Amino acid sequence: MRSPPPTCRVARVSTSEVEALNRQLQAQRARVGALEDQVRLLCESTGVPCNLDAGEAPNDVRELVLAGKRMDAVKRYRELTGCDFATAQQMIDSI
Repeated sequence: MRSPPPTCRVARVSTSEVEALNRQLQAQRARVGALEDQVRLLCESTGVPCNLDAGEAPNDVRELVLAGKRMDAVKRYRELTGCDFATAQQMIDSI
């Protein structure tokens, strides 16, 4: 005999709560992007290799992809991370 399926309780969240959470998320993304830009500048000025590959492309790479400049995005991603072409292409394709 099969047991009954578990019940799922859905929390009710107001529209204003969702909007507030979205604003917080956007602010956090902007802050992370700014911090990545600062790390990138520090790496470039010190000559230290900068590997920002944390599963997400830096903002300037995303902007290149959104502007339709995929090869420029691949090149920039490789410059930032030091990865090979295939890895960079795979990251750009995932955006």
